[in-house]
Amino acid sequence: MVFCSNAGLAPLPLTEYSLCLFAAFLANEGLQARTISAYLSGLRHLQISSGSSPPQFSSWPWLHYVTRGIKRSQSQGNNIRLPITLEVLKKLRGSWLETFDGDSSHDMWLLWAIACTAFFGFMRLGEIFSRKGEAPLKVSDLATDSHDNPSFFRILIRRAKNDPFGKGSFVFLGKSNKNICPVLALSRYLTLRPPVDKELFLKADGSPCSRDFFVSSVRNALARAGLNQSLFAGHSFRIGAATTAAAAGIPSHTIKRLGRWNSEAFNLYIRQSDISLCNISAIMASTPC
Repeated sequence: MVFCSNAGLAPLPLTEYSLCLFAAFLANEGLQARTISAYLSGLRHLQISSGSSPPQFSSWPWLHYVTRGIKRSQSQGNNIRLPITLEVLKKLRGSWLETFDGDSSHDMWLLWAIACTAFFGFMRLGEIFSRKGEAPLKVSDLATDSHDNPSFFRILIRRAKNDPFGKGSFVFLGKSNKNICPVLALSRYLTLRPPVDKELFLKADGSPCSRDFFVSSVRNALARAGLNQSLFAGHSFRIGAATTAAAAGIPSHTIKRLGRWNSEAFNLYIRQSDISLCNISAIMASTPC
């Protein structure tokens, strides 16, 4: 509705012209061709639900040309994104310790907590930071079994890329009892965090930590560690988590649930306790580099 209002278009009935403009708009916003195709299918269903005849996408050549062009341009422009593994995480931590003057720095623990949350939570950065008007993680989205000696944190993801209706889902971070531990990282950060009830990840001055600040801090740390920063992106944490979990022998259906990926129907019948999800952090942290 917002797009149609800004473009001066009627939402329904759908036209080839309006869909071409909308597809181009979504591509410019950074959405992938597959996601754009899903949006167009959703619009087709919306028109049918309204009682109108279904739009004949197959007979609209210009829409075909636009969507095919988006797909081709993205496939040609995609950069290699290497996974951020445990070994890379260690390099990040070491680099931040040097940059922010040691173990007592707020920003060092802020960045380290976000990195561990993104990795062990299989998270998209869009689930941590605000994006396209969606709220970032709040303090109220975080729960634990103990404030003094937590063994796990549970994070509520209110809306995700594959959760268009905002049903929400939970991410579990368990204590690993290793040098790299998401629970210890978050616990240490929370002791330094400004005591205000708003965004979870805040800078020392109380302002929200932005996605740009985090990504630039990661890239600078990678460069200082002697790694090619251009081969890593924000999504490298999620890729690295899946890669590490697979190397640790964690079943594919568990990885799909941890990463909140859409899966085959049989996975809906697999029941796993919250405790088993909390134990995944320790298994991943024990994987040889």
